[in-house]
Amino acid sequence: MTPTAEHTGGRRTPWTDHPRVVALRQRWVVVDVVVGTLAGYRRHRTARNAAVVSYYGFISAFPLYLVFITVLGIVLRDRPEWEEDIIDSTLINLPIVGGQLQTDPMSLGGSHWVALVGLVTAIWAGMKAFVAIHAGIDDTAEIDIDERVNAAVVRGHALVAIAIIGVGLVTTSVLTTIVATDLLRGHHEAIAIVVSAIVNMGIVAFTYKFLCSQRRTLREVWAGALWSGLAFAVLQVLSSTIIGRAIVNASPVYGSFATVIALLAWMSLHAHAAFFGDELNRELGQRDRSSRTTS
Repeated sequence: MTPTAEHTGGRRTPWTDHPRVVALRQRWVVVDVVVGTLAGYRRHRTARNAAVVSYYGFISAFPLYLVFITVLGIVLRDRPEWEEDIIDSTLINLPIVGGQLQTDPMSLGGSHWVALVGLVTAIWAGMKAFVAIHAGIDDTAEIDIDERVNAAVVRGHALVAIAIIGVGLVTTSVLTTIVATDLLRGHHEAIAIVVSAIVNMGIVAFTYKFLCSQRRTLREVWAGALWSGLAFAVLQVLSSTIIGRAIVNASPVYGSFATVIALLAWMSLHAHAAFFGDELNRELGQRDRSSRTTS
């Protein structure tokens, strides 16, 4: 029987209470913080919240893709002289439409109504994702359901977050894409990565503070923002290099499937990293309050 399957009085003993784990937690502060964070991750069912956020983020990506294709079709229809530039660009590596762009880019259609519907759908799905983030952060903070802000306020916060965080994500994506395409060399690559990580930290800190039913200070969220910002920077660099090369080398059919799987995995990793950072905030906050009480 494994340590996690021990029973006391008919109740399963969590692995965090195993004598060896308790001894390590008492000896090492880092181990105590990590174990406490993982315990909170399990207790608050944070993985479930991360899955919900990933789902709605994934759903919102396809309407945005539809908007992009539609706008591209409208632009090419009005400017046929750009056809050769499109064929020679990296746009031909896009899944689903890449082959069509390479053979006959002018055949792409475009409708303003299609773009509008796609944009509205993307905003709706994105708002659902940020509502799920709000609920997940409240779950981590263990805020009673009756003490949380009402649904109208949550959705208002979600719309504001979409606008602010969207700008930040575009900024970091541009920076990491520049790094991945080798347009920067030497120390310039490190500068771009550092700037990207700093922007990510600001985005996550804003999320922790803004999308929560309780007022929070920067001191209460800085640790999770630091962890998540660094994790996001690493994930974005990896997605620009590894995933991009995989799409280029894959066949049109497999490339489309690979893109879907990679996009879902990419969003899932970001969601897990962000929620783990908030669990870290809670664990460090509890330690800080405990130390002030004992002193």
